Amino acid sequence: MHILIIPDSFKESISSQEFCNIAERAILKVFEKAKITKIPMADGGEGTVDVLIKNKSGKIIEKEVTAPLGNRVKAHFGILEDGKTAVIEMAAASGLHLVPEDKRNPMLTTS
Repeated sequence: MHILIIPDSFKESISSQEFCNIAERAILKVFEKAKITKIPMADGGEGTVDVLIKNKSGKIIEKEVTAPLGNRVKAHFGILEDGKTAVIEMAAASGLHLVPEDKRNPMLTTS
């Protein structure tokens, strides 16, 4: 049996790679001899840089940036294997995970 796992991330919960790993462990408990292929996916939002870096042999670069409420946070972007292509995930610098629910007001935040 060959099982293909191709999830997107679960917003503000787990990444697509984390889901792949959890699903693989669960499947192998039931089907010990299954062949598992894991392909984490992303829809352009959170997790996109991680998926592209993994699949295109790139690297992550961390920088300090201004978050939606004006405070400084560490965010990241990716450089793909060609050394010329950058992948920017706005959620890393201005995503919902950086703004407490009681402060999610577009009139008070910035991207």
